Amino acid sequence: MSKKSLIINIICLLAIIPFSVIIQDLNIFKTILTLSITIIFISSFHHLSISQNINIQNNYNDSNLLSIFLQIIKIILILSGIYIILLYPLSLITSKILDIQSLSIIFLLSGLIIPFYPIIKVTNEYLEIKKINKINVLQLYYIINTIILIITSIFISLVFKLNTDTNNIILISSFILSGILTLTIIYLYLKKYKYLTIKNLLAQNKNHNKPKLTKIIMSESYISIITIIKNSYLYISIVYVYYILKNIYNYTSITITQIITNTYCYGLLVIITIALIIIYIIEKKYQLSNKQPKDINISAIYYRLAVILLPIIIIMIILSPALWTLLFNTNNYSYILVGLSIFLFFLIFYHITLKTLTTMKNKKISLIITSIGLIFKLIFTPPIIASFYRMGYPLVMGDVTSTIISYIIVIIIGNYFIQKTYKVPIFSNLEKILNIIYNNIILMVELILLQLIITINPTTRSKALLLIIIYSVIAIIFYAIRLYIAKRNKNRKKE
Repeated sequence: MSKKSLIINIICLLAIIPFSVIIQDLNIFKTILTLSITIIFISSFHHLSISQNINIQNNYNDSNLLSIFLQIIKIILILSGIYIILLYPLSLITSKILDIQSLSIIFLLSGLIIPFYPIIKVTNEYLEIKKINKINVLQLYYIINTIILIITSIFISLVFKLNTDTNNIILISSFILSGILTLTIIYLYLKKYKYLTIKNLLAQNKNHNKPKLTKIIMSESYISIITIIKNSYLYISIVYVYYILKNIYNYTSITITQIITNTYCYGLLVIITIALIIIYIIEKKYQLSNKQPKDINISAIYYRLAVILLPIIIIMIILSPALWTLLFNTNNYSYILVGLSIFLFFLIFYHITLKTLTTMKNKKISLIITSIGLIFKLIFTPPIIASFYRMGYPLVMGDVTSTIISYIIVIIIGNYFIQKTYKVPIFSNLEKILNIIYNNIILMVELILLQLIITINPTTRSKALLLIIIYSVIAIIFYAIRLYIAKRNKNRKKE
C-alpha cells in the first residue's frame, strides 16, 4: 500500500465520524448486518489477480493480458449472480434466527454491491500493468463511495422523514450508485484513450487460447478462503450478540441495535483506521510482502509492535471517555473503546501471523489454523458472554473477548508452525519486550493516579480534547525521561 492509498483509506474510514453525527437518530442496524455478509462474499474474489495468472501462463503479451482481464471479469459476474441468488434464502434464515422482518429486499440489494469492488480492483491492476493508470480507480471508488454515503445520510436524516426500512434501503442503494458511477467513469476513461474497444472485446471472444475459468478460479484460492474466514467474524459477532441479548437477557431491540452500531460500526472502524497505520509502518519497515518467512525477522517485528502498541493502548483505555466524546460527542459507549483497544493489539498480531503463514505456501496448515480460530469463536462465544453477564460487565465485551481469544489461538499455533518450519527465532527479543511491558505498567499506574487529580469525565468535545492533550503530554514527558535514563545507563556501562 502506498502512502497516498493509506491517506485516502484513513480519510474514508474516518468519514464515519460525521456520518455518525448526521444519522445519530436513525436505526442503521440492517445496513450494518447486510454489509457484514456482503463483505464475506466479496472476500471470495480476494485471490483473483491478473499478475498471478500471467505468472501461471508464462507468456505475457497485450492480447494475453486483456484475455486474462476479461476472463476474471466474467468470473466475478458469474459468481456475483450466484451470490445474489444465495442471499435470498440467507435473508430468510437470518430473519428467522433474529426475528427481524423485511430483510429480503435489503439483502438482495446488497448483492448488487458485490461485483463492484473486485471489478474495480482488477481493472486498476490491469491499468497499472499496462502503465496507463493516470488515475487510481480503486482510490476513486473509495472517495466516490464516501461522498455519496455522506450526501445520502444528509438527505435521509435532515431532508426526508422516512421509516427505518426505507432509510436502510436508501443507504444500501448509495453503495450501488457509487459502484455504477465509478464504473461509468472507468468506461469513459478507457473509451477516450482507446484502451478497451469493441473490436478488442470481439477479438477476445473468438480467442480460443484464452485461459480457462476453472484454472483462474482455483489458482491460489486458499487465500480467498482465509480472507472469508477472517471477515466472517464480524457477521458471526453481530448475529450472536443480537440473538443472545434479545432472547436470553431480554434486551430491547433498540438497545441492542445501538450497542451493535457503536461497537461494530463506529468503534470498529476507528480501530481499523489505527490498525491500518500501524500495519503500514511495520510492512514498510520490514518489507513483509517481498520476503519469505525464513527471511522475516519476526522477533524484531514483535518488539517494534510492543513499542508502538502498548503506550497507544494504555492511553486509549485510560482516555476512553474523552476519546469517545471527542469522536462521537457522547461518552455513553466509551467502554467499547476499552475492549476494542485490547482487540487492536491482537488484531495486528493476528494479521502479521496470517500474512507470514500465507507466504509459506503451505495451504493446508494455513487453512487449518485459521479454521481452528473460527471454530473456537462459534463454540465459545455464548459461554463467554454468559460469564460476562455473571461478572456484571457489558455483554458485547464478551463477544469481543471471544474474538480476542480466537486470535490468540491462531497467533500461538501459527507462530509455532512458523518457528518449527523455518527455525525462525520468535522470542529472541523477549527481555526487551518484558522491559517495554514494565515501562508501560509504570505509565499506566501514573495515568491512573493522575485521574485522582484530573478526572476524566468530559461533557463536551473541547473538554475532551483538553484532557487528551494534558494526558498525552504527560505520557510523552514520561517516555522522554525513561529514554534519557536508559541512554545514561547505557553510556555508564560503556565507560
